[in-house]
Amino acid sequence: MIHIVCPNCHSSTPPFRHCIACNSVIGDLLNVDQLNISKAAPSPGAWFFSNLAAVLPSALRRLFFGAGRKVRVQMDAHLRRECRRIDNRDILRLAPPQGKHGLPPNKENEMTAVARVADLDRFKELAQVNSVTVIAEPSEDYKHTLVTARIRGGENEIENLCNEGCVMSLHAAGQVRPHLDRTIRETLGCEDFARDAGETEGGKGVIVGVVDFGLDFAHKNFRLPDGSTRILALWDQRAKVGEERCSGPFGYGRLFTKDDIDAALKEEDPYKALGYWTQKNSLTYTGAHGAYVTDVAAGNGNGSGCPGVAPEAGIVFVDASSAVLAAEGSHAVGNTFGDSAQLLEAVKFIFDYAEDRPCVVNISLGTNGGPHDGTSPLEEGFDRLVSRKPNRAVVIAAGNSFGKSLHATGRVAGGEFVDLKWRIPRFDPTGNEIEVWYSGDDRFTAELSDPAGRRVARVKPGCVWDNGVCGSGALLVVNRLRDLKNGENGENTINVILDRGAAAGDWTLRLRGDCVEDGRFDAWIERDERGQSKFIKPTDKSYGAGYYAISNECTLSSIACGRRSIVVSSYDAYEPDLPLSETSSAGPARGEREFQQPTVCAPGENILAAQSGTLVLRHRQSGTSLAAAAVTGAVALILSEARRDLTAEEIRGILIEAAHKAGSSGGEWDPGYGYGRVCASEAIATVRALTVDTAQASVASSSGD
Repeated sequence: MIHIVCPNCHSSTPPFRHCIACNSVIGDLLNVDQLNISKAAPSPGAWFFSNLAAVLPSALRRLFFGAGRKVRVQMDAHLRRECRRIDNRDILRLAPPQGKHGLPPNKENEMTAVARVADLDRFKELAQVNSVTVIAEPSEDYKHTLVTARIRGGENEIENLCNEGCVMSLHAAGQVRPHLDRTIRETLGCEDFARDAGETEGGKGVIVGVVDFGLDFAHKNFRLPDGSTRILALWDQRAKVGEERCSGPFGYGRLFTKDDIDAALKEEDPYKALGYWTQKNSLTYTGAHGAYVTDVAAGNGNGSGCPGVAPEAGIVFVDASSAVLAAEGSHAVGNTFGDSAQLLEAVKFIFDYAEDRPCVVNISLGTNGGPHDGTSPLEEGFDRLVSRKPNRAVVIAAGNSFGKSLHATGRVAGGEFVDLKWRIPRFDPTGNEIEVWYSGDDRFTAELSDPAGRRVARVKPGCVWDNGVCGSGALLVVNRLRDLKNGENGENTINVILDRGAAAGDWTLRLRGDCVEDGRFDAWIERDERGQSKFIKPTDKSYGAGYYAISNECTLSSIACGRRSIVVSSYDAYEPDLPLSETSSAGPARGEREFQQPTVCAPGENILAAQSGTLVLRHRQSGTSLAAAAVTGAVALILSEARRDLTAEEIRGILIEAAHKAGSSGGEWDPGYGYGRVCASEAIATVRALTVDTAQASVASSSGD
């Protein structure tokens, strides 16, 4: 049977109506031509040779096709996986709807990528490149251009693209997911966020941008007293097949203006009238994640009676889902995925829409794969976008990975090894991935053994294993050496990607120290709400001569380590000692840095937020998503009160200076609390004092003249 790549979660799935991994609706995209089904059946010989790789037992496949093979080190593991799927005749990437109303204008078998390029004009001319969007142009700090693009080609073509002189680095767009604790608690108690900022303008004149999944635009907390919407723009990055609607930015999705939404709100079914649906709350689903976040940051309480932090701010929302169909009920935490390239395009769109108006963007999404040191293209993009103009900020949720055994760290000695134990749960319908980062001066060989103790892959530095099959799932292991031209952190990476169907049980990833100068490493397991694998610690000391520890440090989302982002962890405001939330991710970020992340913490337990599908009700949710939203609202208050321009660094500094230090370990910075608990009232007082000082300095300067 021919399999397809789900456009939502990127896993391979049989061509059913729903993806078997994430349950996204994909049936309407299937057609006879794409599945290569015809009345004339292929000849037996043609079938045999086209399906040879699939029918040979794994042992014969390794003998026939070889083990790991030497590759150019420029291509990252996720690009290689996508290329393998394109080259495999039995795995088909669906062509999304074309034109201005569809998803990004990919052709069949195109991939979305983020690139650093030295020569933009030359890059656009390359045959493999299509639909280039400039995120940030060269500057004093960055000599290259940061772009998103859609690229096309098999493995050889993409490797040639990576080796082009104008390409400094090229990364497949990674998936991002909501940071929401899936447990809904009905705890009663005090208000979720102390709105003690005194008399403020409530964020008036400020744009609050939210990039998330699902916004219940009909909820009265997002409407004015006359019933009209407070939402200035809503860009739905999804596509609904066959629907003719207004065009979205960058040539895909649908952009709804305030007038579009107001017209829909006058209809009996505003969701159908607009052509935009969000998940309602039920026993199965936790509703529209973006509605919770937007309400805490900027809801006005017109329906619930309790406003968010910045109730007078304008709202611009981007639905970042990569789900192909905007079908009713398509949003649910755990099966909703976004794309890091689309995320960069969303943030750029919001800042471009705001123009010279003060603007803060909330991102309560994240992922685990990456260097966790601020050097990823996504974090670079955020840093550069907030630096282009004053009065801009990006607020990011720290993540909810604390205590979940998703990070391991240790040291490998020369000539020795360390065994990482990796447990795959039973009945896991999804794929699984480990990513290891280690010094560019070291050389580790990666060896992978299945739960039965059989070695299934041995990959030397600079090589890739892409022919293995484990159970009914495919295996990819990439041992990638640093590329000194790419402007990144100069470290080596090992990626192990198990497709859906890999055997459940305890796998072993052995890191063998071939040549060791440093020996330290960090490893992360990718998030997976539908079947989370984890590291386990062996009890028999069988992990080798080196050591490793399952660590709760460095558990921040990998997009939450940038230098100019405001990263927010979560604490429980209902407990007298204000403890950190049990799952709130902790720093530090990796590497030598002038400051650390998270920046501050905010209430994130049992937060009241708009309940989608109710028009007026709220209910309680938990997670760093809500903590970040509270800080986003606080930043909107700061920007509204400021009477002079503020840089991203100054906005961050005001939050740090105003934060309550109580509750941290007593130092300047704490891995869990950051620089302290956010205090909106102190931040407002600080920015007002800053404004007065600036005015007095201006008067003194004029008098001196």
